[in-house]
Amino acid sequence: NQTAGGGEPQPETGVVEGILVGKPENNETEVIVALDVRRDGETTASEILVPSNLVEAVGHLVVPNRVKVEWEQVEGENHPTATAVQNLRPEGNEGTVTGKVVDKLENTWIEIKPEEGPLRRYVPRWIGGNTGGLDQVAGNLIHEAEIGSDVRATWVYDERIRLVTLEKPGGNINRIPNAVYNSAETEAGVAVTIDLLANDSDPDGDELDKDSVEISGGSNKGTVVYNGDGTATYTPNEGVAETTDTFNYTVNDEHGATS
Repeated sequence: NQTAGGGEPQPETGVVEGILVGKPENNETEVIVALDVRRDGETTASEILVPSNLVEAVGHLVVPNRVKVEWEQVEGENHPTATAVQNLRPEGNEGTVTGKVVDKLENTWIEIKPEEGPLRRYVPRWIGGNTGGLDQVAGNLIHEAEIGSDVRATWVYDERIRLVTLEKPGGNINRIPNAVYNSAETEAGVAVTIDLLANDSDPDGDELDKDSVEISGGSNKGTVVYNGDGTATYTPNEGVAETTDTFNYTVNDEHGATS
């Protein structure tokens, strides 16, 4: 951008929000000279220079920590320079918040604004160590929550604010049923009946709707017929033997949430 009358070019400005992963220092003076901030969804961090007037403020920031940094960058400079730094770390390492859902993305994050206090983003916990993954229960709660609705959330903090539970004040958000894998064996040409819902459950204790069961991803080595009572009958095709066949199904709870 150019100033009116052909003056000096205006610096580019922007905002980055993410995880503070480093605070590089000058080797001689041990003064913080930059902030390394990794945006959500990215694997590399952005280096943002720290001016002298912000050194004391950033000195109190914990690594790792969630921050919001406003910056400007003059043409020709290799890195932007911070103009303001906001610490987004909550007080304490766990807590409860009640507020409105402002925004969310599928089952990956949810933003909640309490009546008092800042809007914050909550993400599912990572469970299972190095071979684990994001907590699917928390992800399902985010998926089921409605933008604009009142919710109460409990959370814990590591480098992000991790969602533990999410419910509507006065009543839980309806969570999806847990449909569990079933198996059965039969002989060539002999039909077998499978109780699909025998080992299924609902985390809210809701009844499973037997009329809602739908067979999908049909088998290619036989036929599957739903019997309307929670069971399905599988009949292998003629000549099929000593092999494995599969099919999928879904079921709703009494409030319409689908597994």
